[in-house]
Amino acid sequence: SFDAEAFGTWADATFGRAYDAGDAFSSMGLVVVQGEAVVVEKAYGLADHAAGRAISFSETRFLIGSISKTFVGVAIAQLVETG
Repeated sequence: SFDAEAFGTWADATFGRAYDAGDAFSSMGLVVVQGEAVVVEKAYGLADHAAGRAISFSETRFLIGSISKTFVGVAIAQLVETG
């Protein structure tokens, strides 16, 4: 079964460290849904760097190019799951 706490720890170590290094990405939102429940919700970086405003999953708008990567990732995960 999926261990949300372990995944959150891994995400912080991986993406938090990459963001802190300053050379990987400007900001990122990560959500894991299991069934109909959100089990992990993490944000790295800022939604608005000039204002210092953090990402808010209910208010931050992401560019369609950023969102389409999500669909590709889910499709790949589903293909891997089914073999």
